[in-house]
Amino acid sequence: MDTRTDILCYENVQDIPGYIDLVKEERDDVITYAQNYLSKPSLALQIVTYKVASKVAKDNNDQVIAAYGWHVVEHLGQGKDGYTFLGHKFIERGTKHTKNHIIKILSGYAQYYVENSKIFNFLVLQARENGIATHPLIKDQTVKDTFSYYYSRKPYKHVKPGLKELHHMLASICNMNYWCIRNTGMVFWDLGYNNGRNFMSDNKKLRWVDYGGAGILRCPNFDSVVKKYKNAPVLSLTPLQNKENLVIANSDFIMCQFLLNYEFHAQPDTTADIYASMLQVRKQMVPEIMYLMPRLCTSRFTQDIFENFKHRRWDDENTWKELGRYIIANHT
Repeated sequence: MDTRTDILCYENVQDIPGYIDLVKEERDDVITYAQNYLSKPSLALQIVTYKVASKVAKDNNDQVIAAYGWHVVEHLGQGKDGYTFLGHKFIERGTKHTKNHIIKILSGYAQYYVENSKIFNFLVLQARENGIATHPLIKDQTVKDTFSYYYSRKPYKHVKPGLKELHHMLASICNMNYWCIRNTGMVFWDLGYNNGRNFMSDNKKLRWVDYGGAGILRCPNFDSVVKKYKNAPVLSLTPLQNKENLVIANSDFIMCQFLLNYEFHAQPDTTADIYASMLQVRKQMVPEIMYLMPRLCTSRFTQDIFENFKHRRWDDENTWKELGRYIIANHT
């Protein structure tokens, strides 16, 4: 095994450890494939090591063991957006120089929305370059067409807070969305359902963990934010026919999702997740489910928020700022 971790690229495929075995086994397909990635030494080494002409390597049980030049340390989960694992660069494998990251292999569904993730990431970095500190819940990440990753020494832990602690966390999410709309013109609407909440604990620090583009909406101020930057990525993403309420923010949609998510985690026998899914499909579903919200809000928290914020603009930064303060004042 090559123990060097500072290799910028392989000059020739013959330089990759394991090449001789491929020659002996006449694996010309793998050799040819690896030649395409000499400038990406971790991926090239992965391809040659596992003798697979693919960017993803799996074991006999069809479990991912390496992907895109990342070695799998721990499997973390799989959902509609893709497969997530803790890992480090493949070229670091077996050395003392490993640096763990959270890596997500994007599904085809998630790849459709990757433009949203890329431009959100771009705007976060631009804000920082202009002297605006990144919100503490938001992680620095790298977004590629088929996968994304961010640094983390170990997996984050799911939060199982009491009510008051949960409400403090939700107030922090409100503050994060205030920051996001103000500085990126985008807002997170999906707080996480069956696979757990999209905010988790990192050594007792709260972190937002899901940056999938389907969970990010463009708000009315998005264009004015983007126009500040001449080198902004071109965004051509439009809503899918069966996901009409994604991509472009709808105020009532955002509010319903926030309250239904609370109900889902608070009530064991709730159907809130079904309504949350229905909301995404057609624009006309939003007013219909808005009509049902007084019945769907069964907890004191959701009833109160609905009554006091149902006429507010949830795609506006000030609503989130005031909502966070309101939760702290009345529910903690």
